[in-house]
Amino acid sequence: GTLTIRFTGFSQWIKPGFWQPFGYAFSDIDYKYLYPYHDSFTGIALKVGYIPIIIALIFIYKFLIKMHKVILQSGKTEPMKPLMTALTFSVIFGLLTGQGLSSYPINNLFFLFIGCFAAINRDELGLRNQYKRQLIEATEERKLKERVEALGVTNT
Repeated sequence: GTLTIRFTGFSQWIKPGFWQPFGYAFSDIDYKYLYPYHDSFTGIALKVGYIPIIIALIFIYKFLIKMHKVILQSGKTEPMKPLMTALTFSVIFGLLTGQGLSSYPINNLFFLFIGCFAAINRDELGLRNQYKRQLIEATEERKLKERVEALGVTNT
């Protein structure tokens, strides 16, 4: 099945001619027949080469670090939790299913929906727990006032 074809593509990575500094995109070599693949990772590595991939990964890494620092230092992470949960589900499971948005966008959209659903349920559960804590605190405060009144203690 498709898993065997993906493994065939990943097995191409150990061949010496596979790793070209700038890929096969601008060469006359028909790399698709030379290195058969079915997954997007192998296709990108063959087309653009390892130097652009390394440069892109460095920029992505720096961008993600900067973005996380900005979000965490802003102190406004609460509204971002549902979005981040949904995007995490979408990216992780979208990548695990193979082609991501290029061939099967329904996979990413489905897991984005699952992530949104999980985030909404988590936030709803958090609001319920917060409401329960407020009720418990109000009840304890009311009971304490009743005890103080029963004992006849006054503030002077």
